[in-house]
Amino acid sequence: MSRARRNFSGAWTLVLGLLFCVSASAKQTAAPPPVSGDLLQFLDGSALHGQVTAMNTNTGVRVENPNVVQPIAFKPNHVDFIRFSKAEALPTSNESGNCHFRFFNGDEVFGVLNSLNDQQLELTAWFGSVLKIPRQAVQSITFLSRGYRVVYEGPTELEGWSVSGVPGGASNWWYRDGSLFGAAGTLGRKFDLTNSCTVEFDLSSKATYQNLMLSLYTDSIDRLDFGNDGYIFTFSADNAQLRRAQRGVSPVDMGSAVLAHPDNKDRVHITIHANKEDASITLMADNKVAKRWKDSSGFAAKGTGLLFENIGGGQPVRISNLRISSWQGRFEPDTNPLTQTNADSVLFANRDRAQGKITAFDAGKVSLTAGTNNLQVPMERVRQITFAPTPNTQQQRGPWEVRAYFLRGGMISFRLASWDKDQVSGESSIFGPLSFQTQTVREMEFNLDKRRGDALTAVPDEFGGGDNE
Repeated sequence: MSRARRNFSGAWTLVLGLLFCVSASAKQTAAPPPVSGDLLQFLDGSALHGQVTAMNTNTGVRVENPNVVQPIAFKPNHVDFIRFSKAEALPTSNESGNCHFRFFNGDEVFGVLNSLNDQQLELTAWFGSVLKIPRQAVQSITFLSRGYRVVYEGPTELEGWSVSGVPGGASNWWYRDGSLFGAAGTLGRKFDLTNSCTVEFDLSSKATYQNLMLSLYTDSIDRLDFGNDGYIFTFSADNAQLRRAQRGVSPVDMGSAVLAHPDNKDRVHITIHANKEDASITLMADNKVAKRWKDSSGFAAKGTGLLFENIGGGQPVRISNLRISSWQGRFEPDTNPLTQTNADSVLFANRDRAQGKITAFDAGKVSLTAGTNNLQVPMERVRQITFAPTPNTQQQRGPWEVRAYFLRGGMISFRLASWDKDQVSGESSIFGPLSFQTQTVREMEFNLDKRRGDALTAVPDEFGGGDNE
């Protein structure tokens, strides 16, 4: 056989092989049948989709399901969580959440600090309520960057995203139960990212070889374009590579970072801080800094969108708990775990820290007693206040003690009294009586003392499966 004929035969064999792989991948990555409604997850891993119509201590959790004639009522004792399908964020002003409050019971609230002394903290929460809280319940107060606002939190649906597949591919991206799943192709969306931004999400994959690309500050939301001015991450199983993209020139490799995966877990929480004023990109994996890049050529980003592409060989990736915030200023928001000590401390804007006893917040200053010194620190110099823990007795919580997660509003635990299509009410051990609009709750957790692992570790097939209840 001639060399030309052998080359032609080999090339044709390669083409047939590639076609076979694409065909096999298309069969393998077909999206599961769509499901609708709220997701009711039980502690044993079983799940049920439907519409939650009411919750109270008399009738339990009532769910309507198209496969049953009458609504079903469940006791809360075996409920893990409920994820609501139609959560909505309340419109808020830029000033409604300039502080992030953390509490020792695990709650988090965005709001405005009104007053503080050694006995009590008063804040106006993002949902409008003025809350008076014992000072010993407060773990930290973080003063957010100038112009901080959450521009997206979800996902709650696929609508609004631009989906682009591959030739011969099936439904390459789909939405299910609070997560986006991608087998191939791209998923993009415009977010008006004109300032610095923070992008964080949970990344999961069952593939032994994973390659997810993320284009940040892109103008192309239907394809991956290296000709855009922005930054492109490539995430593999245990590392991440960053490239700088710019019109008219080849992409510049800025280096890679190791992503530590303890116990070979298939899920990692990714956080990216893109600091426009500092011309830097910081990558965090599971709340630990993996690498900080400084762009010596200046901040390249000019687009406003975000785009994902899975090139991992047909196995789907899962993106969940996606949160995108925009901010101004030189320093990115601090998402590192708090370092707890036996003293109060103040973290300054220049990253210095002073320890002592915080006694008051007054006239735009924080009073800190450190030994024989009494410091009066202007608030514009303060980045975070951390309080020393005080001895307390943790009482066992019953099944109606729940924790509500809000779209763009943190999380609050309380004893649930009632829930209907308009309002949620209950009482918190630190906030007192509470009520807020139902549509602001994206997830509600039950049996807080029985919680085990991550939210979906008990689900038999989190990459697409039916109800099993």
